[in-house]
Amino acid sequence: MLKLKVEELVEINDFYNSASKVAITYVTGNTVLLELYEDGVT
Repeated sequence: MLKLKVEELVEINDFYNSASKVAITYVTGNTVLLELYEDGVT
């Protein structure tokens, strides 16, 4: 199991909130893989 620090979660959350598009690319069990786009950049 992967454990993240609070600082890492805040950084991920900030990037997720600034994304202009979110695409779900893979789903299995309890795992979801997302691609986050920011102003046309992946």
